[in-house]
Parts: sequence; structure tokens; C-alpha cells
Amino acid sequence: MNKMSTQPIIVGVSEPGASEGALRFAVEEASRQRCALTIVHALSDSVTAPLSELHVDFSGHTETSPHNIDRSSAAEAYRLVTDIARRARAMSHGLVRVDTDVPVGRRVHALVEAAENSRLVVLQHRDLPMIERIFVRSASVGVTARAHCPVVTVPHDWKPNVHHNRVTAGIDDLEGSADVLHIAFESASRRRATLQIVHAGGLMSIEGAMVLSNTQSQKWQSQAEQALAELLLPWQRHFPTVKVVQIVVQTGAIKSLLECSQNSDLLILGRLRVRLPLPFPLGSIARAMVNEANCPVEIVPHFVGTGARMPVDSAGRSHALFDQSLFDQASFDKGQRAIR
Repeated sequence: MNKMSTQPIIVGVSEPGASEGALRFAVEEASRQRCALTIVHALSDSVTAPLSELHVDFSGHTETSPHNIDRSSAAEAYRLVTDIARRARAMSHGLVRVDTDVPVGRRVHALVEAAENSRLVVLQHRDLPMIERIFVRSASVGVTARAHCPVVTVPHDWKPNVHHNRVTAGIDDLEGSADVLHIAFESASRRRATLQIVHAGGLMSIEGAMVLSNTQSQKWQSQAEQALAELLLPWQRHFPTVKVVQIVVQTGAIKSLLECSQNSDLLILGRLRVRLPLPFPLGSIARAMVNEANCPVEIVPHFVGTGARMPVDSAGRSHALFDQSLFDQASFDKGQRAIR
């Protein structure tokens, strides 16, 4: 049992039957990590029905709620989490401790608060048409962008009984990849799966790639592959049982990751955790994976310069990035993008 075993996995639920994939994923992950599972359903306090101060038993003891909420809504929420908790215990054959929590407030805010003392949040991603995504705020994207712990979004059509024995991790900045690699290697080790590392060498756009000659492109590819191999070497020594496959792409990061998601059990990406609110806190690649990936997607938040420590090899070597002198700085700035 690891040092974070006291922290539970949170699975957010909204209505009966709407989170079955997320529940199955969360139960299996709690079993692998030997931790508790908490079923969370946010009870909105913005109701128009008759309001009252109310005493509700949500977690084995009676509390007085400071919020004005509808009694029938509270009772329905209690039945929902109780029923889902019963199914979760049955899924784990009683081996996973399952708790329930019904916080009052907006769903995204409530789940972000619950994540403060959790190791992982698991959510079901709704399949919305493109036009609806513009006008309907996705709870999974909102929580993923704000939570201080990793968040897994499970596709609505995910098939839990189909196993590929492969975990894929996408990284861009090699020097800032420790948090993603730490979780990726641990996940692959727990699952006894192959770990596939996808690195977009500088994450060049198609426009940026066009300014390079064939020779420059080949040199770029070679140096990116060498830099990635050197980066992964200490991790592989630390996780000797994990088989690693390396993929370096110069363009089309979204396409490559979507293709990898078709034969992966989990796709892991990083997200820069910022302290200031941003209109689009998730980058284009992370948003695309949450919306379109065929497998569950885990987004790992991190601060620059902090987080998981990178293993070092016996010689204490640093991991050099590729040589930017292969092309002029203006072309580099034009072609560079980030997986976030």
C-alpha cells in the first residue's frame, strides 16, 4: 500500500445510470491502489421548490444543513448515492470501502473542493454535439481544468471489459514531464501493461515543419528520439518490469494521440496548474482528448518547477533537449505548441 493510501478516489455522479463507466473505472482503480472510494453527488441549492432548513443523514450521522434545500431533492440524492454505493461494493466484491458524500452547491465547485483531499477524481463524459459544447458548460472539463489532483474522464461508450494492456502518456516539455511520467509508470506497473510514450518533438505545427528541410527534419527527429530515450532511462531502471514503447512525432499531436487511444486502456496528459483564472485553462490538445478519445483520459496538473522528482541515473546526467540551432529562432517560435 503506497503512502497516499489514506486518500480516496472520488467518482462524481449526476443521475441514475449516467455514470456506469466512471463507476466501473473508479472501482477497479480503487482496487488496484488499495484505497477507499467516495461517491459524490452535488445537491444544488438553487431550487424553486419550497425551501427549509433540513436534517439529512448522508454519511452515517445526522447533520444540520446550513443551506436552504428542497427535502424531496435531498431524499432523492440520498437514494441515488446509496444505490450507487451498493453497486460499487458489489463490483468490488466488498473489497473496496465505499463512502458517500452529498455536498450542497454547484457541481464543478463541489467536486473541485472534494478533490482537495483526494488522489483522483473520476467523471463520466457526456457525448454532446459540437454546437451544444459551445453553449453547455461541461462539468468534466470544468473539474479537469480546476482540480488540484488528477482527473479521469471516461467516454460515454467506453467498454470496461475490453483490455489492451497498454497505457499511453503524451508529453511535450521533457524537463517538466516528471508528474506525468510518475503517474504513467505507476499506472502501467499496477496494470502490468506496456507503457507507450508519445512525444511531439517541440510540438511543431504543420506550418513550422514546412520551414525545415528534409535533412533538418531528420536531425530534429533523431535528436528528439535520443532526448526522450535519455529522459526515460532512469524511469525504466526504477520500474524495470514496465515495457516502454517510444513514439516521437513532429506534427499532428492530436491525431496521433487519438489513434493511440483506440488501443489503450488509459491516456495520460499533463496540464499546467495556474493560480490565475484563464478563459481556456485546458489547452486545445487536452480538450480534444477529453472530448474525443476512445479510452479514459487522465489529466495531471502540475506547477512548473515542482511536483514529482525526476529519477536520475548513476552518472547523475541531465537530459538535454534537442539542438535548436538546426533552424532559426523565428521558425522555432512559429512552429512550437504545447500539449496541455
